Amino acid sequence: MRNIVLFIVVMLGSTVGCVTPSGEWNAQGFEEKTYGWKASYPPGQARLLGPDWQLDNFYADGGNFEAKDGPKYVADLEEDENRDGKIDSSETRKVFIFDLKYVNARDNGVIWVQTRSMHPLDASRDLEVLLGNYADSLAGTGLYENGNVFGLSTLKARSFTTFVGDRKEFRLGPHRALRAMIELAQTERLRAEPNSRAAKIGVVLTKFHYLEPIDAQGPGLLATDLTGTVTEGGKLWKKRTAVLLVGYYNDVEHFDRELPDFDAFVSRLAWPIPRPVVDPSPPPAPVTPAP
Repeated sequence: MRNIVLFIVVMLGSTVGCVTPSGEWNAQGFEEKTYGWKASYPPGQARLLGPDWQLDNFYADGGNFEAKDGPKYVADLEEDENRDGKIDSSETRKVFIFDLKYVNARDNGVIWVQTRSMHPLDASRDLEVLLGNYADSLAGTGLYENGNVFGLSTLKARSFTTFVGDRKEFRLGPHRALRAMIELAQTERLRAEPNSRAAKIGVVLTKFHYLEPIDAQGPGLLATDLTGTVTEGGKLWKKRTAVLLVGYYNDVEHFDRELPDFDAFVSRLAWPIPRPVVDPSPPPAPVTPAP
């Protein structure tokens, strides 16, 4: 059975409502309009990954790709925006779980991309902290269903143990990024077999600014609402911070075989849409070149 690691807290069994994708396909590849990044086709090709990889979260409808919107692809995202300790009805919204998701036809490999905006109070979190939160969230009994990069959930039980290694800093487009390997082991089995591993996950994390449109003529726009805004193209925008996770999951036996495909995919991510040039991450120590 193929298990998928999710980047957000998902309320399983929720009713799918109206949600509109912000990514679209064109002759060059896939472009995420809200956050301004794209994944380009390899030169001379018209697919992001090789023939062994099947696009899972879109389906072909005539000459177009349409986003799948069933319960495996759309979920409720709860965010305590005002930080009052409770989730109001306005703080629950339906989102697409994946920007992109590919599954391998030969083994249990999965490659996915997820982008989420960050609450202003979380925007300064270091990439190393986000990585640690994400790895720790995978140790609960809801291993794949409850992966959460922000560390806001509480683990009630730990049926898996995670090991994080091979951390490397590099530049992903114009942004500082962190790459790491997470090994998953069944906690009970570790007692008898200390070297046992169930699966591996390769992750790449980066933070960046993006522009969120503001209706300057809208009712009730206060001076405090203009904090952190910029003017570009004659329009008023709110400067927000987003975090992007690119992941690759596979069983231990087949992980290394598909790893070059993941590396090549990551290398083709770029940010072509103009955004503020200030990097939200602090300057890194001497940069380790990308693999």
